[in-house]
Amino acid sequence: MTLVPYKSAGLAMTALLSGEIHVLMTNSATVIPHLKSGRVRALASSGRTRTTLNPELPTMDESGLSGFEYDTWYAMLAPQGVQHEIGRRIHADATKVLLAPKYSERLIAQGVGVVASTPSVLAEYLDSELKKWSGVIKATGIAAQ
Repeated sequence: MTLVPYKSAGLAMTALLSGEIHVLMTNSATVIPHLKSGRVRALASSGRTRTTLNPELPTMDESGLSGFEYDTWYAMLAPQGVQHEIGRRIHADATKVLLAPKYSERLIAQGVGVVASTPSVLAEYLDSELKKWSGVIKATGIAAQ
């Protein structure tokens, strides 16, 4: 395969739908409407486990690409010097919204898993992601252009 970089998931999806490209790896929110309409077919999910929206879809690992794992994630971050009380309050309010059924059900319907963790759990996750992707960058020789 040849890597074809696009500036956005939307542009890449347009390229897939028009036949400009033949395979696309993208986030659930971008692809779900097209899966539902039958315009595209899912081959595998890139997470560690099968998705709740499409549980019959195998993971990349189950499909023979052992150890493959790629997830899209979102996080709320604040500047380094933010006051502890302000950070705690923002975290509490954001968690309340994320866990509200009206909001979480909407996210889940778009293929977004809802995780309302603690700042320390997020810091550990970010550290593991930096280590993983730094290793990929070094191993492949990817360089900024």
